[in-house]
Amino acid sequence: LFCGDKSYIEFLKDELISKKFKRNTEIIIKEESDISFSEFKGGIADYDLNSIIQQCTFTGLPDDNDDVSLKFVTLKPLTGGRSRSNVYRFDATLTNNNIDSVPAVLKISEIDNACKELMNYNKYVKWLLPYTWRVDILGTGFTKNLGGICYSFILSNKEDFDSLTYYIEIGDDKKIQSVYDSIFSIENQRWYQILSSEINISQRYMKRYFEGNCELEILNFRDNLQQFFKGISYDQNRIMIDGMEFPIPYDTLFGEPNSQEFNKCICHGDLNSNNIIVSKNGSILFIDFQDTGFGHVFEDFIAFESSIRLHYPLELDNALDYLKNEFCIDDKNKSLYNNSYKFHISNVRELAFKNFPNEKKANYFYGLAAFSLRLLRLNKLTDTQKIKVSSCLLSSLNLRDSLINKI
Repeated sequence: LFCGDKSYIEFLKDELISKKFKRNTEIIIKEESDISFSEFKGGIADYDLNSIIQQCTFTGLPDDNDDVSLKFVTLKPLTGGRSRSNVYRFDATLTNNNIDSVPAVLKISEIDNACKELMNYNKYVKWLLPYTWRVDILGTGFTKNLGGICYSFILSNKEDFDSLTYYIEIGDDKKIQSVYDSIFSIENQRWYQILSSEINISQRYMKRYFEGNCELEILNFRDNLQQFFKGISYDQNRIMIDGMEFPIPYDTLFGEPNSQEFNKCICHGDLNSNNIIVSKNGSILFIDFQDTGFGHVFEDFIAFESSIRLHYPLELDNALDYLKNEFCIDDKNKSLYNNSYKFHISNVRELAFKNFPNEKKANYFYGLAAFSLRLLRLNKLTDTQKIKVSSCLLSSLNLRDSLINKI
């Protein structure tokens, strides 16, 4: 059978499948790919994964030139995992093995989140994020429930790359500092230049992180204190630990109307270390723009600081040492158990205050306390991470109160 000058098989392949369904049906996932993990309930079905990759690699052109046709892909998960998505290193192989394709990252999310990310990319990233950090979209793919976005990493110069989480976990101080010095440099900013003010910071964070209800996080916080801190006691207005007093988190953050004015700008929205990809030659890019948009000016700094807290190697003897450790970060006259840990977090805070000198410092610690409370919902936190986050929450509340009382 012939349709025009093509056989029926060629017609089905070239006209109906490639053009109508916009898929590269020749693509094959190599067996050495590591695709066994999944954050999605029930995992990603083979059909969904294959369909997304076929759509992402579709060029819209016939494979007349076999040398530059994409034939194989290899997937390997990037370091991290608390994300709502699966993120893979995506290596494509051409028919001609002597020709290299650009390094890429494939992110697969629930379909609503993938659509939101594409919208935010077009609105906030394409024209506002400096090109040295900006990813280009190589392709997209969608199934009934999932969406995939394939981002290029064009500046890695064939160097290996991983998420910043990897470099934090191994304590690579030079790499960590080079990243925050670059992305938070005042000279490099575009997003942070567009400022506006808003009232009621408590409403902002309640809506942003807790959708109007943080009862689960408060219970997790109390459970952590009871489990890890000895000699803890409560009354209606405070928490007492080893002679130190702390305010009740919910009462301080959301218990009464807080009309404190704050500034907002365009933020990445979830600038944790899993969403910062770094190559060995120092190139940096951002991924995951699901939450990109206008937010509190300190949000990106807070997320970055919290990633250092979660992943930087720091093993102390007990929970009380971690709590005392937090109080040393902003006190230059006190020694710390790990000076590198203090050095990085303190530097990130100083960069936040330099970028936004007119924003009240108390708002930084308000946001840090709210973000720390939010982190306690994560099921994958280790005991050490739970202690670190709970200690940060307590110290942030005290630092905020002390700054307000100075005014």
